[in-house]
Amino acid sequence: MAIFYWKGGVNTAWATATNWFKDEALTVAAGAFPSGGTDIAVIPASGSLASIATLGANRTIAAFIDLSGGTYRFEAVDYTLTVGSASFVGASSNSAGKITGSCSFSGVDSKNNTGGTVTGGCIFDGTSNSFRNNGTVIGGCLFIGASGRAGGTITGDCLFSGSSTRNLGATITGNCIFSETTARHSSGTITGDCIFNSTGANSATVVGTCVFSGTSTGNSGTITGNAIFHTGTGMSNSGTVSGVLVPLVPITNTGTASSLPIDALVSGI
Repeated sequence: MAIFYWKGGVNTAWATATNWFKDEALTVAAGAFPSGGTDIAVIPASGSLASIATLGANRTIAAFIDLSGGTYRFEAVDYTLTVGSASFVGASSNSAGKITGSCSFSGVDSKNNTGGTVTGGCIFDGTSNSFRNNGTVIGGCLFIGASGRAGGTITGDCLFSGSSTRNLGATITGNCIFSETTARHSSGTITGDCIFNSTGANSATVVGTCVFSGTSTGNSGTITGNAIFHTGTGMSNSGTVSGVLVPLVPITNTGTASSLPIDALVSGI
């Protein structure tokens, strides 16, 4: 196993040996570049302003760790970097390249950026006031950090559990759980079933069945499927439900539903 530290400055190519060093202080030249399945590539906080813009070939390494705080970018889109894990720890560090393997974006405002493709699961656990995913993720996603937004395309199940996390325009093909009080589906399309244990709830499009269980939660969007309201108080439907609206607790219904079960007459609408 060898650890390589990126300095860059010579060019933006992964396969240029003089871009890499043996130590984080960037004083000892590596004389080689990460090229083996046990190698680890580290983007340190120090060094010249340089992005990794080309891989030159498909690369497979053990881990990729970005500590740069936004000084660098992983932008290599010519080939795919396959990793056991990739960690974007620095503030505003991000990827716009192609990565196969699990990724975590824990730095403030770190993200899978526009053009970035991750084939594997992603964890977005750093605080943010912007989009955590603007690219493509083929795998499940956890939005844990506060105020993280989902955009782009996600093929996989998603959990929105950070404060004020939301889907804000992403196309998600998978099931979603909104479990934190203010987590919500604000815009975009979810093709799958959803659970809203939140006050934010749904104001966009869900192609599937929705279960509402949070206090003061509700639907003001479009649900192509059934909508089940239970457990919580202050629930409402002011949107459109194409399937059956099932109020297991009293709700306010000023929207539309194709059909209602008989117990709606007992529970009240």
